[in-house]
Amino acid sequence: MSAPSSSSSASAGSGLTGWVAGAALGFGAGLLSSYIVNRQCSHAHTAPNNELNGSGDYLAAPSPLVELPLPLRDTKHNPKLETETLNRKQNIEHVNFGGKRVLMRVDYNVKVKNGKVVDATRITSTIQTLRAILEGKTGQQSAGAPGAAPGASGKQPKCIVLITHLGRPAGNIRVKEYTVEPLVGVLKENLPGVNVRFLKDCIGEEAEAATKNCEPGTVFLCENLRFHPEETGLRVVTHADGRIEKIRSTFAEKVAFRRALSRMGDVFVFEAFGAAHRPHSSIIGIDLPQRVAGLLMHKEMSYYGSVLSKPQRPFVAIIGGAKVSDKILVLENLLDLVDEMIIGGGMTYTFLRIIHNVNIGDSLFDQPGAGVVHKIVEKARLKGVKLHLPQDHIIGDKFAADAKVGVTDNERGIPSKWMGLDIGPKTRSNNSAVIARASTVLWNGPLGVYELGPFGGGTISAFWDLVSATKRGATTIIGGGDTGSASKFFYVGNKAVADSVSHVSTGGGSSLVLMEGKLLPAVGALSDIGDYSRPPPPDESKEPVDDEDE
Repeated sequence: MSAPSSSSSASAGSGLTGWVAGAALGFGAGLLSSYIVNRQCSHAHTAPNNELNGSGDYLAAPSPLVELPLPLRDTKHNPKLETETLNRKQNIEHVNFGGKRVLMRVDYNVKVKNGKVVDATRITSTIQTLRAILEGKTGQQSAGAPGAAPGASGKQPKCIVLITHLGRPAGNIRVKEYTVEPLVGVLKENLPGVNVRFLKDCIGEEAEAATKNCEPGTVFLCENLRFHPEETGLRVVTHADGRIEKIRSTFAEKVAFRRALSRMGDVFVFEAFGAAHRPHSSIIGIDLPQRVAGLLMHKEMSYYGSVLSKPQRPFVAIIGGAKVSDKILVLENLLDLVDEMIIGGGMTYTFLRIIHNVNIGDSLFDQPGAGVVHKIVEKARLKGVKLHLPQDHIIGDKFAADAKVGVTDNERGIPSKWMGLDIGPKTRSNNSAVIARASTVLWNGPLGVYELGPFGGGTISAFWDLVSATKRGATTIIGGGDTGSASKFFYVGNKAVADSVSHVSTGGGSSLVLMEGKLLPAVGALSDIGDYSRPPPPDESKEPVDDEDE
């Protein structure tokens, strides 16, 4: 097998560097990148025009834009799906906030560099909820709910107490790089006229006193929850000799921390969709009588509730990512729901090697995930789901933006010492046709290594298709994580992709849990409509452990 020609790589190197900068700047980035990738492909070694071999009768081959004999079946009924229970949960319209201290769990886990917030999206996305509460524009369904605090005038709260985590300080107190104090400036900028104050701890007598003795309408931002090991239940200590020790919090310690947090407010608002899948103390352990969803949380769950219960069909899922083993539950659950599925990212090479014995060179191969590939493909066949795997590939001789670039297909395979890093032009064209006939598209995981200049064409091409689908009326959802980040980075025309589709989720991990058909711990901890009692007493036998934080 001959290696792909790299004759164009040197001449294109400087252009590719410029492309990265151009894409970041925005205007026309998708078109620019597609042009450069196509230009690169035209000079590289390409496969002959014959049909690719090795396709089974239930795997997609290139096809024109025609109506397929899709099942268009009813979605399975999943009584445990958390989106179905959200309608029974209270939101901010069920609360009279007058004179009360509002404890609000937010997800301000943002990147901070040199004391400045790099991307404030997670902060600004909560401003609508903060304003609604501060301005007394809530409570439309609060009849029967506990009334305003004694002496309160109107619906304005006493204060809002924001609690959040930032990074993984592993339960170590006062780790400077993980302080949330730099975030105060963003809040002040977006809440003009509001008294925004920083509290040096999220619990304790001093912090409680501040919330009780403040001017009405004050907004407090408390220091990082994860400075307390009881938040996650784990503290990691690195000793002088390099030895790492993991110390689990006792159940009693976690209960005491949760009660201390609960004393910081009179009513609890959950507005941290990005952390909703974590069984942490501030998420499942607040024992106030009213525990309600914020506007952002309600929006997230409403979109997923619609898509994962009764979507408009055809319903297409685009699933990328590095490893099959990371997405097994997502793939299996969505095969019960969708009509077509595009599989991309690093996991495709495991599929292609196992199903079609394609030579994948030095591409990523997921040994643990390899064992379930046949099971997933067989389930797709039985469910009548049309699977779409890549037919051709943009390959590089190393994992870097300055790699030599080539194009190959499944028949020729990927040579040794080369790796597949993006989908090729034939695959992009096929994916475009699939998205064009969809009425609902749910996307989680990039189709290539978009961070590296030459290998972003597949993801960007799909972004253009997704924006086009949105314009013609399809419901399009990007499930957070890396794809969500990329959607803010790339533009179609003069608008970021994130602003041109139906919804971009703020939580990749929570999105995956929903796509797996599982419960979100945060939603289970919210108050049912009409229920104003405290949650049941803590039960150690039911205490979950979040091993992902180890």
